[in-house]
Amino acid sequence: MTKIKDWILLHVYSSPRLTGWLVFLFSLSVILFFSFVEYKLKLSAERELVNFKLNEFENLLSNALNDGISASKTLGFFAQNQEDVIQNFENIGKQILESNTDVDVIQYLDSGTIVAVYPLAGNEIVIGYNVLKDSTNNKEVQEAIRRNDVYFSGPINLRQGGKGIVGRYPLFEGDKLKGLSAVIIDFNKLFEKVSQSENNKGDFVFQLSKVNPNTQLLEEFGPNTDIENLTGHKASV
Repeated sequence: MTKIKDWILLHVYSSPRLTGWLVFLFSLSVILFFSFVEYKLKLSAERELVNFKLNEFENLLSNALNDGISASKTLGFFAQNQEDVIQNFENIGKQILESNTDVDVIQYLDSGTIVAVYPLAGNEIVIGYNVLKDSTNNKEVQEAIRRNDVYFSGPINLRQGGKGIVGRYPLFEGDKLKGLSAVIIDFNKLFEKVSQSENNKGDFVFQLSKVNPNTQLLEEFGPNTDIENLTGHKASV
C-alpha cells in the first residue's frame, strides 16, 4: 500500500497537467451522474403526474356517462309508466337533470323521432328530427336498440350546435320499439372541467379516439392540437 501511495504522489507532483485532467474528468463524471439522476427523477415525477391526470379525466368521463345512464333510464321509467310524459316533460326533465348534473340535455323520442326536449330553449330545432333516418349516425342508434340498453354515440356535431356525447335507451312494447330516451353530454364542457381542475395550468392535452361505426375510420376528438408532435410523457387508456 505504501508503494502504491508513493507512486501516486510521485505522478501527481511530477505531472500537474495529467492531474488536472484527471480531476476534471472525475468532476465531470460526478456532475453527469447527478444530472442523470436528477433527470430520471424528473421523468418519473412527470410520468406519475401524467398518469394521475389521465386517471382523473377517465373518472370524470365515467361519472358523466354514469349520469347519462341514470338520466336516460329514469326517463325511460317515466315513459313506460306514465301516459302524460310529453305534457309534463319540462317538469320531468328538470328533475332528472338536477339529479344528474353532468347531463346537459334530455330528450324523448317517439319511435325514432324527437318529440320532447329539455331544456327547450336553444334546442327547438331538434323537435321532429328522426335519428333513425340520419345515415351519418343511425348505426349507433341501431346498436342501442340491438343491445336493448343505454349506448353512447359520438362525440357528434349536434343539430342545435356544438359537439356532444349522446346516450340512448330503447323502450319497447312487446317486441316493437316504442321510443327512445336520450341524453346529451356537452363535449366541450367536459374538456373544460378537466382543464380547470386543480394543478392543471395548461400543461396537459387530452384527446379521445374511436372508430366511427358508420365510416370505419379512426376519429380523434379534443383540442385542435397535433399530439404526435408534443414533447413530454404520453399515456393512454
